[in-house]
Amino acid sequence: MKPIIFFDLDGTLMDLNSIDDIEPVYFVAPGTLSSLSDQYSLGIITGASRAELKMVFERTGWRRFFVKSLLITATEVPAAKITGEPFLRAKAITPQKAVMIGDSFKD
Repeated sequence: MKPIIFFDLDGTLMDLNSIDDIEPVYFVAPGTLSSLSDQYSLGIITGASRAELKMVFERTGWRRFFVKSLLITATEVPAAKITGEPFLRAKAITPQKAVMIGDSFKD
């Protein structure tokens, strides 16, 4: 299995508040996820709901870059990331080491 990178969604990959805008605000350069997904298994650990993540994937086309089993949302783990629960879920999913990229110390 490829090494794993988990991303936070809101504030790291994009601004969720801008999802309905004509030009949403993205924090990841075009081609970055494609390049990374060639070498790494990509996942998301987010406080957003599964429905919000689905909406992001539908509007961005990013779904193809992420491993379905590595998508952890508030729907599956309602506890905030600062509690550590979402990260324990990630550890249960994959026993190998992973990197988390977020926009705050809570990530």
